[in-house]
Amino acid sequence: MPPLYSKWNFFSYITVGFPSRHPFGWGFSPKVTSARVDTNELMILIDEGAGTVLTEFSNLSDLEYLKLDVSAVAYYLGRNDDVLVLGSGGGRDLLTAVSFGTKKAVGVEINQDINDIAFNKLIDFSGSIAH
Repeated sequence: MPPLYSKWNFFSYITVGFPSRHPFGWGFSPKVTSARVDTNELMILIDEGAGTVLTEFSNLSDLEYLKLDVSAVAYYLGRNDDVLVLGSGGGRDLLTAVSFGTKKAVGVEINQDINDIAFNKLIDFSGSIAH
C-alpha cells in the first residue's frame, strides 16, 4: 500500500503512513493497557527507518497515556517549567511536555518537510501542534 504522503528533499526521504489507533511508544509502562487512548497517530518515517509521530487529539486529557512512556521519565524527576525539544518532528515530545503542565514548550525541527507536514499538509489531522 502506498504511503499517504511522500517527498524527497536534499537530505532525506519522508513518508507518512496510515492512521493507527494503537499508540506508538518507546517503552510503555504495563499500565498503558488500562489507560484511555482517544487519539489517532500517523507515523512519519525518515529514510524508511527513523520515525516521528503526528498525533490527532481533541483535548489534553486525550494525551494522558503519553505520561506512561519511558520518554516521559524526565518529567517525573524535577521541575519542567520550560522545555526545549531539539528535533521536534511531529510534535510527540512537545505534547508530552504539555501533558505534564509545562508552561512553555518550544520545538526546533531542521527538516522543513516535516514542519510542512505538521503545520500545513496535515494540519486538519494534527490540529496545529503550534497551538
